Amino acid sequence: MRLESARELKAEVAQAMEQLAIQTYGPLPVSVPINKLPPLAAAVGIRPLNCKNYQLALRVYRTSDYPMIEQVQQLARGEMDVQRVGPIRAQRFLERFSIGTRRERPLRIGLSISHPKVAVGTLGCFVVKRGESDLLILSNNHVLAHENDANVGDPIYQPGRIDGGKNRRDQVATLKEFVSLQVTDNIVDAAIATLHDVSVRHAELPGIGLLKGVYNDDIVSGMQVYKIGRTTGITQGRIRAIEVDDVLTQYKRITRSFQGVLEIEGVGDRPFSAPGDSGALVVNSHGEAVALVFAGSDYGGSNNRGLTYAIPLPTVLQLMDLELALE
Repeated sequence: MRLESARELKAEVAQAMEQLAIQTYGPLPVSVPINKLPPLAAAVGIRPLNCKNYQLALRVYRTSDYPMIEQVQQLARGEMDVQRVGPIRAQRFLERFSIGTRRERPLRIGLSISHPKVAVGTLGCFVVKRGESDLLILSNNHVLAHENDANVGDPIYQPGRIDGGKNRRDQVATLKEFVSLQVTDNIVDAAIATLHDVSVRHAELPGIGLLKGVYNDDIVSGMQVYKIGRTTGITQGRIRAIEVDDVLTQYKRITRSFQGVLEIEGVGDRPFSAPGDSGALVVNSHGEAVALVFAGSDYGGSNNRGLTYAIPLPTVLQLMDLELALE
């Protein structure tokens, strides 16, 4: 089906799922762990098949949800890609095998970084506020601002806390601004920090090339992407779904829902991202920035190594009034 038809069907299916669940189980809570949610809590997006054809993407958190999915498939007239993804979690925790954990100067994209209260995350890229000159770091709120539990001016360490960052020698920036995370209807997980007097390699994508700008065109079927993260380093993936809504993501204490995110699967036998890669920048094969990683699932994808969820970078830049810093 065409994109507009897919969007209309997605809205119809989402509304029908909500009504069916409420009729059967009562209002759906979202501020509880995913394993305590009632059946039929699922994310709904759009999967590009090619540049002209699309289908629905339904992401199910538990196998117990499947009996009711048949009713949704009938409503979608069979034009639906269903994946069991397991719990989706913000990727802020330590992963056993880690790549970009060292203290490095100059700073570059993909390094270990965090607020003092946060275990670890990834330096996404360098940006500036429109009309200002200070160079900034962009990453997730839950990496730089401890899920809203931080103050402007707090120190930011490289490497991140769990990788040994803990004192003035490791402080590279101070928290400048963050978009507050809510329980529902989040569209970004993002924060920025003002860099201190430290050298940087603005556009270097080690092992990939140079960052060329922002990708603002339509996402096409199987679009090839890469990311550089603190834990898994350079990975290759492809876009599996776009405009995914109601992505229930487990954070430190509560579940938060996100709207309009991208879904990415790894290529080969590797996941596209892992815990510690939160905030990593996703780029296409031309070196254009596509998205910012914030979460991942346990299962799903062609290799069943889990799916990665990312915020479209143009959304982040527009909301926070930012521009990429390339030099």
